[in-house]
Amino acid sequence: MARKGVPRDPHGEYLATRDRYVRCHVDGCYRKTRRCSRYCIKHYERSSKFGGPTVPALTWRRDVEPLYGRWIDAGLTRLKDHPATLAGIKLAETVIAWEMPPGTIRYRSDRATGALTLLLRQYEVKPIDILRRVAMLNVYLQDRPTVIRGPRPERFAYSRAVLGLLPWRKGFKMHQVGALGHEGLGQLVQTQLYGWAVKFIARLHTDAAERDNLQQQAQSY
Repeated sequence: MARKGVPRDPHGEYLATRDRYVRCHVDGCYRKTRRCSRYCIKHYERSSKFGGPTVPALTWRRDVEPLYGRWIDAGLTRLKDHPATLAGIKLAETVIAWEMPPGTIRYRSDRATGALTLLLRQYEVKPIDILRRVAMLNVYLQDRPTVIRGPRPERFAYSRAVLGLLPWRKGFKMHQVGALGHEGLGQLVQTQLYGWAVKFIARLHTDAAERDNLQQQAQSY
């Protein structure tokens, strides 16, 4: 049934007006809000997937992998026997092996996190692959601090980076993971591996600067 006096967008959807509907809180959006939310259905779903209503979708194969994949792989190969790398692998193993402690109150976020770490174990995700993803995302966020801003979108980005290792062809669907799962797994990954990633990226930058200095010295005859 048509609603008289209510404007529509180019797709034919009814726009929110101040006197009849509650407008979405995102600037420039005139859709009506979803029930029990400040956002419309479009921005609500984006907030559940990426941690914010206006956070851009980060395509791994297009935005991150071509820029930093070879650099991170070369660094992990060169420093594979370094004590810090071995310690990072053990920290990644703690992420994969995380479970709810027995006899504790099971919160919804903890259950969602436990379900995701169970998938990591079932699909046999390797700790070195988690280190690789975390390191690439860390240097991406350092080089582009305005793309993903805020602690919640960063936690979602870390969670999606790790879950991207799961084989979607075997039944895993990223869109089925809820906000509580992304929030819990992202916080777990950040707590365990953020410090290692910062030091690892700093070491790679230091090594690159030393190589450039040696090349300059070799040409200073």
